[in-house]
Amino acid sequence: PSGAICIKVWQQTPVLRVFSGGKNYYIDINGNKTGLSNSSAADVVVATGKIRDKATVSYLHRMAMLLRQNELWDAQIEQIYVEDNGEWILIPRTGDFEIVFGAPVNIEKKLTRLNVFMRDYLPEIGWDKYSKINLKFDKQIICTKKDIGNESGN
Repeated sequence: PSGAICIKVWQQTPVLRVFSGGKNYYIDINGNKTGLSNSSAADVVVATGKIRDKATVSYLHRMAMLLRQNELWDAQIEQIYVEDNGEWILIPRTGDFEIVFGAPVNIEKKLTRLNVFMRDYLPEIGWDKYSKINLKFDKQIICTKKDIGNESGN
């Protein structure tokens, strides 16, 4: 009756884009699902694969938030692929390898090991030496050398 209108406007900040089961949406900084824009795309980590439930989305959101907090991780990790068994494969922006992350447990410890490896060892060894970097197991990193001709091995 007074003729006054109250409008609340807020900006959602996406941290993760999910592509799974024909669905395509963002997860914002608070863990809420948000829609897509027709005019632009956010430069955020992309999650693909078998994302079946809210628990998986929650773990992916936690991972995206951790990646944002570390300059190297944020610059390096481009995609998280969720396998049928629930384990993750990380796809980096640079390098021709995949990072076998395993189950989303001990996330911070795995990321710290990856950080040390990428910062201290990969520049010396070479970014094109390995096809896989495996963080799945506690307190170790297992690398698979790329097949070059007849050479192969771990």
